[in-house]
Amino acid sequence: MKAQTIARVLLGSAMVGAGVLHLTSQRQEFQAQVPSWFPVDEDLTVVASGVVEIGLGAAYAALPQHRRTIGALLAAFFVAIFPGNVAQYVEGTDAFGLDTDRARL
Repeated sequence: MKAQTIARVLLGSAMVGAGVLHLTSQRQEFQAQVPSWFPVDEDLTVVASGVVEIGLGAAYAALPQHRRTIGALLAAFFVAIFPGNVAQYVEGTDAFGLDTDRARL
């Protein structure tokens, strides 16, 4: 198996895993990353992003013929959720064991 195939399947699987965590045991942790200024309910945001992660991850792993399109969608998704990471730092929100500014950075 080619390294690119292995990397694609691993990334897809990681996305599915993260999406499942959005819907289960890490739901509150992910809610803490939703920026305070975001106009959608935190839980709805986490559930929706989890469903998107599961869908994109599964598609990326299982549909190699569409890897470029799905890869571009994944990249757009990462850009879309990046403000949550920035907000966690700027707002000083503790989540995922990141409980200091240095850790959040």
